[in-house]
Amino acid sequence: MVEIWIKKFGLTFGCWLTTGLALLLALELWDPEFYFIIASVGFVFALEYSEPESYRPTWHRRAGWLLLLDLVVFGNIVITWAENVAGVSIM
Repeated sequence: MVEIWIKKFGLTFGCWLTTGLALLLALELWDPEFYFIIASVGFVFALEYSEPESYRPTWHRRAGWLLLLDLVVFGNIVITWAENVAGVSIM
């Protein structure tokens, strides 16, 4: 049963990453930070899409730590972007 959830998560996340990369390259908008933001949204989407209805397996609970790390890096990117746009330095 757990293997089904892992495959569902992996397939969803892999398709999201591949589609995002293809779109960025096709539109000539490639930027590693922008791709990370797209991957972050895809991670949350895949995590919620693959969430089991009754029993929550260990891998799904541990993914919360990855989500927390993801949000910290995402916040850093947003703060850096805001500093560049405003022309000020917060840190």
